Amino acid sequence: MMSILNRHQISDQFDFNCEGPWSLRSNHYALPSTEENSITAPKPDLAIFFRFDSLMGAGVEAMSLPILKTLKACMSSDGSIYRCFSFMFLEAKKGVHDLTPALMANMHSASQALYNIFAWMSAAGSQDEFFQKVRLFSIAINAQQFELRAYRAEPTSDGKKLKFYYGDISPT
Repeated sequence: MMSILNRHQISDQFDFNCEGPWSLRSNHYALPSTEENSITAPKPDLAIFFRFDSLMGAGVEAMSLPILKTLKACMSSDGSIYRCFSFMFLEAKKGVHDLTPALMANMHSASQALYNIFAWMSAAGSQDEFFQKVRLFSIAINAQQFELRAYRAEPTSDGKKLKFYYGDISPT
């Protein structure tokens, strides 16, 4: 996976995690689950995040900003204190002729990441801006195919949940 990303050229505003499992609390799952069909936390092959200090600033002032305990898991889904809010996912499948497993994994990661950002923006009173402007991206790739998608969310009719959508940017 590291050969796909030129980590020495990545901006100081971004960070990445390869195959890092996300640790989510049960009250912050974007997708519903039942006892018969338990939804596991995402574990993207590659996830690109914002660096925490690129959003919050560096120094003592940024470290003292209060973060609501109920939102900590949403901010840093992989548990890192240095990165937050993943926005790009890559799933690479070697020798697989069908991209469906990679596309489904990306959809899961993007849905959870959108939910995490929504939780924060809702707490900040910026729900409308979230629905209008926030988009996430994914790449599914194997030896024969490449699929790039953009994801967004909309509120359900009751306004209490999210519906997730994607659009193909490059056809297979």
